[in-house]
Amino acid sequence: MLKLIRNKGPKETINTLIVAEKARINHQDIEELLLRYQRSNPEDAARSITEVTNPNQEKHEGLRVFVIQTRIALMLANSYGSETYQALKTFMDRQGYKTQTGPLCAVPGQED
Repeated sequence: MLKLIRNKGPKETINTLIVAEKARINHQDIEELLLRYQRSNPEDAARSITEVTNPNQEKHEGLRVFVIQTRIALMLANSYGSETYQALKTFMDRQGYKTQTGPLCAVPGQED
């Protein structure tokens, strides 16, 4: 018997642990960039970034884990270059995440 599964549309948020793994970005760097974004864009950050209790506390002890809108994840990846951006975007497309965004705004830069 076939069952119809209601399509809820593309996923609009993603966990920062997934972003770090798939884009190969250090999670602590993601955390730092998100905190900068929160300081420079507090209203948007309040709507787009949510800190969550880490479900794997022992494995990732000391990390602050966030659920962020996919557009924020893509902005973070883009700040690391086109290869990183494309790796994350490809993963997100395959997994049903929303990747079509409006114009990207700047993420506070990283000092080298």
